[in-house]
Order: sequence, then C-alpha cells, then structure tokens
Amino acid sequence: DDDDDDDDGDISKCQCVVHSAFAGVTQSDLICTGCGAVTSETCEDTIGLSLDVPFARTTPAVELLDCLNAFTRVETMDNSSF
Repeated sequence: DDDDDDDDGDISKCQCVVHSAFAGVTQSDLICTGCGAVTSETCEDTIGLSLDVPFARTTPAVELLDCLNAFTRVETMDNSSF
C-alpha cells in the first residue's frame, strides 16, 4: 500500500518535477478600508498562475511584469461582494 506517498494531498511536500518547479501558495487578504485590520486571510495551494494578458492597443508588446502587477493589484470590494 503506497498511501504514505500521498502526503494527504499537501503538494508542498511532493518532490516530483512538476510540483518542485511549479507548485506554490497564493494568499488572499481581505482588509477593512475603515480601520486597516485584516479580516480574512486565505491561502491556497496552486500549480501555476492564470494571468490576464491585456490587449495592447498602443504598444506592440505586453510585459510579464505588467501581468503580474495586475494579478497582485489591490481590489476594493463593496458591501454586496461579501
């Protein structure tokens, strides 16, 4: 029985090539705009990121850093969002 190799689904413990190269954790924080307190912190295992690539009307190329900055930008949520 090879159940010991499963590591209970924790990809951070897996040493295969795919997980070693691409696995990570994304963290999402919900911060109150009134007082600045962190009201929620969510961490999720991931194997890669899905980045939006904006349509470039004025420049012929899109920089990877611009896509990463868009992925990590601060978003303001209204009361109906949660």
